[in-house]
Amino acid sequence: MITTAVILAAGLGSRLGEHTSRKPKCLVDVEGCPLLDRSIRALTANGFTKIVIVGGYKADVLEEFLGTKNYPAEIQVIYNHHYASTNNIYSLWIAYNLLRLDESFLLLEGDLIFDSKVLSAFKTQSAIALDTYNPAIHSGTTASVGRSGWLDSLYFRPELPETGTVYKTVNIYSFEPEFAEHLFYTLNRFIEQGRTQIYYEYAIDEVLKKYGQKLRMVDFSDVFWDEIDSETDLRRVEENLRLLQAVKGQN
Repeated sequence: MITTAVILAAGLGSRLGEHTSRKPKCLVDVEGCPLLDRSIRALTANGFTKIVIVGGYKADVLEEFLGTKNYPAEIQVIYNHHYASTNNIYSLWIAYNLLRLDESFLLLEGDLIFDSKVLSAFKTQSAIALDTYNPAIHSGTTASVGRSGWLDSLYFRPELPETGTVYKTVNIYSFEPEFAEHLFYTLNRFIEQGRTQIYYEYAIDEVLKKYGQKLRMVDFSDVFWDEIDSETDLRRVEENLRLLQAVKGQN
C-alpha cells in the first residue's frame, strides 16, 4: 500500500502574474481554497500519511501557511534553492533526501486541481494519470498506451505519437519500490551529467525502456482535473468549478 506522497511546488509561476507576486503558485486561491490545501486534503482523505513538499519560490510564505495547519499526516518540507535555474527533475531528485531509495510514493505537481476520489487508483500499483490529448488546452508531455493498458512511451514536444490515441500526462504518478529505486539512480545519473533543466519525465521514460518497469494507465478522460499555469487557466478552472457546483446543487 502506497502511503507516501511527493508534491513538487518550487516553481516561480511567473505566467500567473500578480497571483504569484507574493506567494508560490501552489498557494494560489481557487474559489477560496489554495491549491496546496486541496491537494493535501485529497491525499489525507485517501490514506496518505507522509507528504513531502519540495518548495522553492517564496519559501517563507509556504512555511507560514503550513504553520497554520494541522493536517492528519506527517508533512516534511525540503527546498530547491536553485528553483530559478533548474526544472522539476532537480526538485524530484531533491525529494529523495527525505525518502528511502526504494520507498514507494505518489508524485504530483503543486499546480494541479483534481477530483480527490481518483487518488485511490494510485494506492497499490505503479501508475500514470493520462487524459485524451486536446491540443486546444493541453501542452507539454504526451504519451502512447498499449492495448493492455500499460504506458508504452512518453513524448516530448513537439513530438507526438504517430499512431493510436494520443494522451496528455496529468502529472500524477505512483511508483512501487522497484520502480522508485530505478528512478532514483536514473535521476542521480542525469543530475551528475548536468541535465538539471529537463523534465523528470525523461527519467521516467528511461526507466520504462532501459529497465523494463511498467506504469498502468489511470484514465482521466472523464475525470475533473486541470493544471493552472496562467491567468487563462485559472479563469477556466474557476468557471468549471462553479458549473460543477451548480450541477451538484440541482441533484
